Amino acid sequence: MRGLIAAGWELDTQGYSHADLITLSPQQLHYEVVVARGVLQRRYGVSVNWFCYPSGHYDATVISAVKEAGYKGSTTVVPGWAHRHDDSYTLARLRVLGGTSPTQLLAQIASVRTDPAPPPEYSGG
Repeated sequence: MRGLIAAGWELDTQGYSHADLITLSPQQLHYEVVVARGVLQRRYGVSVNWFCYPSGHYDATVISAVKEAGYKGSTTVVPGWAHRHDDSYTLARLRVLGGTSPTQLLAQIASVRTDPAPPPEYSGG
C-alpha cells in the first residue's frame, strides 16, 4: 500500500467488511463508514476522501452517514461516466478488472462516454 501511495495512487474505502450497509445497525454503519476511514487515514497518513458502496447497496441513511463522515463523495456500481453536474454521492463508475489491457481500457472509456444514462430505477448489481 505504501508503495502505491508513494507512486501517487489514491486510497479510498468500501468500509471494513464489504457489508450490505442498508442492513446494518447505526453502530455497525458508523464502524463501516467512519471508523474504517479514520483507521486508513492514521495508518497511511493520507486523506481518504471517497467511498464506494459495497455491492452498490445504499439508501438515504447510508448516503447521510457517508456525508456526515466527511467524504467528498461516493461511487455506485451503476456503469457509466460521472459528470460534473452529477450528485457526488451517487456517482456512476467504470469497472476495470484485473488484466484489462490499456487498449481495452481506452475502448471501455470510449464506449461508456457515448452510452445513454441508466434508467433512474437502476439498482446496480
